[in-house]
Amino acid sequence: MDTLKQRIFDYVKVHHPVRRVDLCKAIGISGKALDREISVLKSTGMIHSAAGFGYFPGLAAYEAWKKGEGAVKLQIRGMKGGLSSAESRRESLSTYPSRIVDLLSGGVTDDNSDFIATANPATVLALLYELEAAEKTSAARLEALDRIHKMFQREKYRVEAAEKRITELQSENEYIRKRFKEVDLLLGKNLLVMKAAIIEWQGTGDAKNGLAWIYNTLFGPGELPSEDEKDAQAYFDREYEPLDKELMELHRWFWEQSEAERAAAGIGKG
Repeated sequence: MDTLKQRIFDYVKVHHPVRRVDLCKAIGISGKALDREISVLKSTGMIHSAAGFGYFPGLAAYEAWKKGEGAVKLQIRGMKGGLSSAESRRESLSTYPSRIVDLLSGGVTDDNSDFIATANPATVLALLYELEAAEKTSAARLEALDRIHKMFQREKYRVEAAEKRITELQSENEYIRKRFKEVDLLLGKNLLVMKAAIIEWQGTGDAKNGLAWIYNTLFGPGELPSEDEKDAQAYFDREYEPLDKELMELHRWFWEQSEAERAAAGIGKG
């Protein structure tokens, strides 16, 4: 595979589904050039396209998307299509009376002369009965279509609300993941500082030089203890007590989660 095709595939793999216009901008090529490359990638099964959504890194990725994030979007598109069809049907039914009026008010022409010639009272009366029945049927259909229309509207609002909530949850999840990574990196940094402090102490034989590493780390963000604190152990015990309580609650929660997963999998208690 050449470099351009690899770039296209890699981008689609990370950002799918990707629209054609967005992919052109990301890769920096024209639409025609992209179409040529996509055609080759599709022939090998590396790219799958879905109308209205964009490109996926293969059929398997598309199927997985349909069962997950894409399920709601597909439902919305289906409902919009059904709603559009219902609207068209309502409009068609509502125009029938005006068409009849146009025909009868247009005067005698070659197109309607035979119809007018046979319009005796009995025929007209029969037509009126049929028209009345048709109007009742049309009214019933319009009422049914109106109910369907309202149902689609309600479902549309529900799906849109669900889609909005999914987006919010995805954003919150990303925020939490970033925060977790930040805390993990800060913890790693502090461990490095303490290790460096020991190396400094062992290398110079001066504990103060080692302590400077820890002091500077606390001083920067303003985390130095108060100068009123004189008993290190008492300070540690007092400050650690609420932390220890929360840690125990977290450990209990993780243990309960683990036990629930084991039970669901049919595994005995650990």
